Amino acid sequence: MHIRRFFVNKDDVSGGQVSVSGQDAVHIRESLRLKAGDTILVLDGSGMEYDVMLEEVSRRAVKGKIVASRKCKQDVKVQIALYQALPKGAEKVNFVLRRGTEVGLSGIGFFSSARSVPMIRGPKRSEEKLTRWQRVVTEAAKQCRRATLPEVGLFEGLEEVLDHCENHDLVVMAWEDAEGTRLREVLKGAGNVERVALIVGPEGGFEEREVSLAEERGAKVCSLGKLILRSELAGIVGASLILYEFGELG
Repeated sequence: MHIRRFFVNKDDVSGGQVSVSGQDAVHIRESLRLKAGDTILVLDGSGMEYDVMLEEVSRRAVKGKIVASRKCKQDVKVQIALYQALPKGAEKVNFVLRRGTEVGLSGIGFFSSARSVPMIRGPKRSEEKLTRWQRVVTEAAKQCRRATLPEVGLFEGLEEVLDHCENHDLVVMAWEDAEGTRLREVLKGAGNVERVALIVGPEGGFEEREVSLAEERGAKVCSLGKLILRSELAGIVGASLILYEFGELG
C-alpha cells in the first residue's frame, strides 16, 4: 500500500505528536478522506521522517502520533546551490524552482542584477514571493520523493549573494563571454568540495563590472558551452553538470 507523504515545519513536530495544517490538512480530510487510525509519512524538510498514525482528522485540526522516526537517506552528498537572476514571469521562476528541486539542489536563490527586468521591491512582496515559492518546491519534492527541501532565498543584488556564498567551497559564475574557461575545467581543478554555489545572470547577461566584482570575491567565471541558453535553463543545465561531475547524477 502506498503511504502518503507530507512535509511539515519542524515546529509542527513536538512531544511525539505531529500537526498538519494548510492545504495538506484539507487534502487529507477532503480529497483523501483519511481518518483516525490511518498512517501517513511526514517529513520535516531537514532530513527526518516519521510514521504517523492519525488521531484527529477534523476541520479544527489534523493531528497524529509518531509511531516511528528515522534519519532520511541523504538526497545528495555535495550540496549545490543555484543563485539565479530573477527571470521575468512566474512561469520561468517556477520552472527553476521545480527543476532545481527535482535534480537535487540544496538551495535556490533569486536576486536582482543590473540587467534584470523584474526588480525586488519591498519586504511584504518579498515575503509573499518566498511563501509562494516554498509551496512550489514542497510540491516538487513530494513528486520526486526527496527527503529534504531546498532552501529558498531572495537577495537584493549580486553583492548580497556573494556575501551569502562566503561559506561555500567553490563559487562559479556562468558568463557567456567567458573565453577559454569552461565549467568542466573549473570543476576538475576544484578538488574535494562539499558546498558549491552557481551564479547565473538574467536574460541580458551580466555587466562586466558584475563579473569583475565576482572575480574579486573569489568566484570562478566560466562558460557553459558554445550556445547561448535561456537564463532559466542555463541555471538548471549548469547545476546538473556540476551534480554529474561530482557523481550525484548519471
